[in-house]
Amino acid sequence: MGDAIRESFLRVRQDKEAQDEKIDKLSQELNELRKQVVDYMPRLLEQNNQILKRLETLERHTTNPKDPLKEKLVKKYKKGKKVVIKQKILDIALEKEMSLAVVRDTIVIDLRYCSRATFYRYFEELKREDLLETISINGLEIVKILSQFASH
Repeated sequence: MGDAIRESFLRVRQDKEAQDEKIDKLSQELNELRKQVVDYMPRLLEQNNQILKRLETLERHTTNPKDPLKEKLVKKYKKGKKVVIKQKILDIALEKEMSLAVVRDTIVIDLRYCSRATFYRYFEELKREDLLETISINGLEIVKILSQFASH
């Protein structure tokens, strides 16, 4: 029985030594990897700084000072857009009797000419200009053209 115990302790000791060797080997590999990371970090930081400098340079070159001519053209375009949208509202209302909701959805959702708020603002302007009106029939607002010259 003493030999069996001795043999068991011998196997345990050999297993422990094998585990210790594996731990030592893994520890050495870990130290090598740490050294590589430490050696590589300055290069990585330098590359990162170079990239940041390039991005800053690109940002400076892409954000040009405002171009007064461009601003004037955009402003003129927006004014022209308003006229086009108001005329399209009149054209749609002239085609056939439609509810305000259908006209609005055509301009806002289908054609994507403007937002709802802008549609209602332009619609109110057309009403103030006596070019159209809404008539309520059974709780439904129907758009009616008031002027025969609305399409001109």
